[in-house]
Amino acid sequence: MKKSKETTLQKINDLILEIDNYQENYNKKAGHQKSIIFLMKMASLKYIRSRLQKIQNILSIDKYKLVFIGKIGVGKTTAICHIFNLLIDEEKIIDDDPETVTTPLLSTGSGRTTICEVLIQSNPQTYIEIEPYSNEEMLEQIEIFCILVWKKLHPKAKGWLEDLQYQDEQIDILASEIKRAIKNIAKLKGKEEEKITKKHKSYESFRDEIVLRCNLAKRNKTILNTSYKDPLNKKKWIQKKFQDLNLGKITTCSIPKKIVIHIDSSVLDLDQYRFHTIVDTRGMDIDSDRADLSHHIRSADDTICIFCEKFSDIPSNIITLTKKYLTTESKDIDTKLGLLGLPQGSEPSDLMGQDGKVSSYNEGIRIRLDQVIDKFSSQGVQFIEEN
Repeated sequence: MKKSKETTLQKINDLILEIDNYQENYNKKAGHQKSIIFLMKMASLKYIRSRLQKIQNILSIDKYKLVFIGKIGVGKTTAICHIFNLLIDEEKIIDDDPETVTTPLLSTGSGRTTICEVLIQSNPQTYIEIEPYSNEEMLEQIEIFCILVWKKLHPKAKGWLEDLQYQDEQIDILASEIKRAIKNIAKLKGKEEEKITKKHKSYESFRDEIVLRCNLAKRNKTILNTSYKDPLNKKKWIQKKFQDLNLGKITTCSIPKKIVIHIDSSVLDLDQYRFHTIVDTRGMDIDSDRADLSHHIRSADDTICIFCEKFSDIPSNIITLTKKYLTTESKDIDTKLGLLGLPQGSEPSDLMGQDGKVSSYNEGIRIRLDQVIDKFSSQGVQFIEEN
């Protein structure tokens, strides 16, 4: 297989060199007399060369990023943890009886749990790396948080917001995950921010107190290390630190805009797979158009993108997204997209078929798959059935 790939790459390289030589010689012959036909030939050759270069780049990739994409609360993080056994099994006493309780390594909930994109990568050492928001970015987000609080308690106040030059759409985009983290870094419990506003006669003094409470100057740590050697304690450490980062509860760290979890082979051996990185993207809002997702889907050759959706909804929630990218002009994208349906409990067994309730879990899966294929076909989405 490897030899066949090397032979193909060599043949493509030879073709590219042939095109380059042909273009150079043809340009010399044409001189300044460049006709429309000449320009059309050159344009065609340029396109063929770029396609060959693209195929060469794709074939040269040995390992990929596996990128999970889906709407908020669909279960991407839970799926990643179960697929790669990023789980912790602990014995607990429940109703006076010992039971094994399995929990995911990464924080999960009913949605809006993961504050940013999360990368999982192999490393000889286990540690967590944070790419934080800059102080300027943090001050802007804290400002928007303060505006939201002040507006809520002073709905009839005039003039102050116009002076800040913020548009309504800028204020509305502050994600609830960020709001939650800001409350924690500012040590605001419950509705404490509302109590604080009552102490201040102006918005500016209220905002200044919140900024002071956040103590951004001391939030400059970007690496979290562990001294644990055994896999179970490493997993517990990752679980705790990851949750605290998402909640903004680590006093030395700012809010992250990217988290990289470096994991050694005792926790997860990625060397056995054809990819070097697992990416858990931040959940999409309805009809969101995000540059990070566009990059993974459209621009990055070394990514395999897995659209995740609840079994009961598949594929309705990602039809719009797939139609956007799977067009006749989008070559090669269809080969890097997969669709993952996530059943809850016995959902497939409860599905209704042509003759009534299905006879088994697997039959429910098969019927839903047929429905997905029919839906894509009717919408003109060129999704590869095997994926």
